Formats: sequence, C-alpha cells, structure tokens
Amino acid sequence: MDLRALERKDRWSIRNKDILNRKLKGFNGFHNFVIRNEGKFYASFIVVLLIWTTMFPVAKIFLIDRISRAEGTEISYNDTYPISFGKFLAVYPISDARYKLLEVSYWSGVQKSFYVDKITVTGDVPDTSAYAERTGELYTNSVPQAIDYPVYSVSEKDGTVTVILSDARNPYVKNWPYFDTVYRFVFDRGSGEYEVYESHYGREEKKLDKNYFE
Repeated sequence: MDLRALERKDRWSIRNKDILNRKLKGFNGFHNFVIRNEGKFYASFIVVLLIWTTMFPVAKIFLIDRISRAEGTEISYNDTYPISFGKFLAVYPISDARYKLLEVSYWSGVQKSFYVDKITVTGDVPDTSAYAERTGELYTNSVPQAIDYPVYSVSEKDGTVTVILSDARNPYVKNWPYFDTVYRFVFDRGSGEYEVYESHYGREEKKLDKNYFE
C-alpha cells in the first residue's frame, strides 16, 4: 500500500473516531441530563397519567350522554370500546331487527354510523326466527357471556340448519380480541338434536359438550 493510501486511511479513521466521540458525548450528555432530572420526569409522567385517567373518562361520559340524547336512546358506557387514539365504537339496538353502530371521536362526535341486522339468512329457511330464538335461549343458559349484542346468520343444507352466533361488532373490528368469539350451532331438522362449535381468532374451532348450553 502506498503512502497516499495510508494517509487517506488514517484520515478516514480519525474522522470516524471524531464522529463516534461526538455521538458518545451527546449520549452521555443526554444521559446525565436525564439522571439530573429523573425526579421531574417521574413527576411529569404521573401528572400526565392522572390527567389521562381522570379527564378522558369524564369527557367520555359527557360525550356518550350527548350522543345518547341526540340518538334518542341510552348508549352503554361500558360497551363502548376504543378503536384508535381518541376514537371508540358504540352500539345500541335501534329496533327489534337491527343494531346501530357509531364510530365516535372525542373531538368531532359521531364520525360515521352503519346498521347491522340481528338475523340474516342464506337460502330459503322458513323458520329462521325460530332457530335464531332457540340459539339465543341456549346461549343464555351458557356459563360464559362473551357476546353482548348477538347476531344470527342462518342457513340450511341437507336437513341440517346452521346458526352462526357472533357479536354485532365482529365485522367492524375483525380479528380483535374484544369480539372474536363465534359459536356455530348445527341443528338436525328431523330429530331436533344439535351440536355446538366455538372458535376464536387464531385458534382452531372446537366442539363443545352439549351440557355446556343446558
């Protein structure tokens, strides 16, 4: 290696060392600053946390009350769930056949709304309501109550009626742990016997024991 190449290599090494030293110096300075003001940081964090845990629930109570009055109904505070920062999802039954879902923001109120039918049917199932009602009664007798706003999807094939029971909010917050419980009831039209399967997002469907719903 010639002399010029060595000189360039030395200059490159010195420059990199200077950059590294400046970065280390800056980091050490920031670290020392944090150490000196550690008590202030903790105090500020606690203040922010107190404001967050105190003001936002209060603001949410007033917001839900205002929206309830505007909608002409009572919207449940406990059944509203966050969907992003400053936004949450609310729902209430608008009639015997439908739910209304609301996407609500702290800053602008209701941003969008849409409707979900309580019962949907695929094909020709003349006693759809009866099977949906029976499914609802069986579910009511179960131990877990993971579904707050039940919807029923009914279909029939080869003498068996299948009823999918889920929460009205499931399609909106797909794959969320809040509303990912789905039950599949399979009724034999002839004998009246049934089987029940439970599924959750990311897990295989499993068959439940019949006395689970009795």
